[in-house]
Amino acid sequence: MDEPRKVVILISAGAEWRAVLEAFPNAVCQPTPYGGWFTYSLPGMKAGFSPVIFMHGGWGKIAAAASTGYAIQRWQPFLIVNLGTCGGFAGHVERGEILLVEETLVYDIIEQMGDPDAALAHYATRLNLDWLPEILPQAVRRARLVSADRDILPQDIPLLNERFGAVAADWESGAIAWVASQNRVP
Repeated sequence: MDEPRKVVILISAGAEWRAVLEAFPNAVCQPTPYGGWFTYSLPGMKAGFSPVIFMHGGWGKIAAAASTGYAIQRWQPFLIVNLGTCGGFAGHVERGEILLVEETLVYDIIEQMGDPDAALAHYATRLNLDWLPEILPQAVRRARLVSADRDILPQDIPLLNERFGAVAADWESGAIAWVASQNRVP
């Protein structure tokens, strides 16, 4: 018999993790070097899937990349989902709007020895969402998300929107998507 497929849901920021724990008050957390984890059997889970693994990975690109690699090595998941919040750009996205990220780009790379655009392109990741149904159960907006290890500065928003077509930014998504892609995990 085939081993059940595993799905890991990564949560980065502490506030986001606390919100997840509030939603799952009976969760029994186990430790990792990055934060806690627990499993949960989602209602309506199809046959052939294990209970979902929720893991707190930590904030910033370093923790996000390391915890993604850890999750892949430990559980060999079929799928990684990055669940969290991002900063939307006023006038480009509505408060509370749900984004389905199709592409991530790490925008705070400052390359001075080679081609700066090639460095940005190296860490850009197009996510393969072909496994999702055409019609999703909830309204979402497909978008590119830009990541950096800093908060968004208001004066940067026009450039991030015009140059990269971004409508929102965060600290971790670029690193998570890149590590998952390098390991061929959707």
